[in-house]
Amino acid sequence: MWFPKATSMILVFFLCILLSGTNAIPHPKKHSHHVIKDFMSLQNRARAAIHMPPLVWDRRLARYATMYARQRRQDCLLKHSNGPYGENIFWGSGTRWRASQAAATWVSEGRWYNHQSNSCNQGRECGHYTQIVWKTSRRIGCARVTCFGGRGVFMICNYDPPGNYIAKWEFPLGWDFQLQRYAQWWAGQRKGDCQLMHSFPEDDFKLGENIYWGSGSSWTPVDAVNTWAGEEKYYRYGTNMCASGQQCGHYTQIVWKTTRRVGCARVVCDTGDVFMTCNYDPVGNVIGERPY
Repeated sequence: MWFPKATSMILVFFLCILLSGTNAIPHPKKHSHHVIKDFMSLQNRARAAIHMPPLVWDRRLARYATMYARQRRQDCLLKHSNGPYGENIFWGSGTRWRASQAAATWVSEGRWYNHQSNSCNQGRECGHYTQIVWKTSRRIGCARVTCFGGRGVFMICNYDPPGNYIAKWEFPLGWDFQLQRYAQWWAGQRKGDCQLMHSFPEDDFKLGENIYWGSGSSWTPVDAVNTWAGEEKYYRYGTNMCASGQQCGHYTQIVWKTTRRVGCARVVCDTGDVFMTCNYDPVGNVIGERPY
């Protein structure tokens, strides 16, 4: 689950304008102070209940939250920003929803969190709560907007450092010569054209497979693996999806929990470019399952 991170006189005025919706606020200082308090009180109470230090309001996170909330004002979609911070989001129909109600909704998920298994109860969501109480998160910044066209209220809190990281303790991959031979066969097929093309039909992978192409002949296996592994930053465990417009399937195949064996090959194509492929068994990236 991917969720939220987070006072000068300028901040107070700034938040008053951007968090208040479309109507003018008669007492900006008082309102802004109350909005911040509404966002933070219940969240810090939840942290105190498990002996975590309180979150501190952060202007940088508040600016980020406000920027994204303004983007959602047009449609009010309950959609994450996929930014570098932890993030909790809330949508409510109508215009009367308060920051404290969003915070209460998130905090209430604590009843669905199972400490012993470090997971949510079956069929329940608890990632908003775990982000709020995450032990390394220290700063918070939030925003509230009333969306256009009567679409409701959108609220967001961002947290820094982000929480909801999943520990990845998977078995190391073992080199498999049968997979190596298969990879060498496919690399040989691609030697003539160097097309970035899989050996299996898109909907019928018998083995896991990562492929790589590089212009010129100097690309090494380390370059390919670094490229694939670098996709980790685009994987969102909460939604089990890649960030919008990004690829992460090479990374998820590498770390797939049931994959045990790997075999790879590299070829310099007739074009002078490089094609590389790794095959994995058992196959990963099973639809509807998480990699770890």
